[in-house]
Amino acid sequence: QQKNNAEGEQLMKQALDANPEQLAALQQLVNYYMFQKQPEKALAIVQQQIAKAPNNPTLYVALSTVQFAQKDVSGAMTSAEKAVQLNPSDPAALMAYTRAATLSGNVPTAISKWQAWSSAHPNNPQGPTMIATLEESRGNVNAAIDNYKKALAIQPDNPVAENNLAFLMLQNGQDVDMALSLAESARRS
Repeated sequence: QQKNNAEGEQLMKQALDANPEQLAALQQLVNYYMFQKQPEKALAIVQQQIAKAPNNPTLYVALSTVQFAQKDVSGAMTSAEKAVQLNPSDPAALMAYTRAATLSGNVPTAISKWQAWSSAHPNNPQGPTMIATLEESRGNVNAAIDNYKKALAIQPDNPVAENNLAFLMLQNGQDVDMALSLAESARRS
């Protein structure tokens, strides 16, 4: 904030030297390098941290994000797969995987992963919401509607599910009053 970028960069590096899993410092450095249009430095710092802590799934999510920003879809997919392998319960890892799978045209695989995640986390609305979003992207409106409804059964005030379900209902000539009610609730949320 004081525009002393060189000192800030050094302090973040010191934090990472002291604790290779200091994720806040890593994220700050990655953001700084990406903002400075130095993605190779962002990539290098993440890879250095992975060498120090190779079993930390969050580091592979960070690597996938940098690779994705560099348009390295294959690398992003591999890194995200490693993150999911290390922690199958981590929704951030699965989101990184989904981003890479979607860009590479492999939406069915992402849906399959989210279905498995949803089975393991039946009380979390994020799974059905992501499945619905992915199904919607494939044009499978009925599956999207069903999954948004599943998300709302878990969390009745989920604004994303309410908004998206309202939109699909209106587009497909379904109950206008229900759609309006969902949209109003989403707006309040």
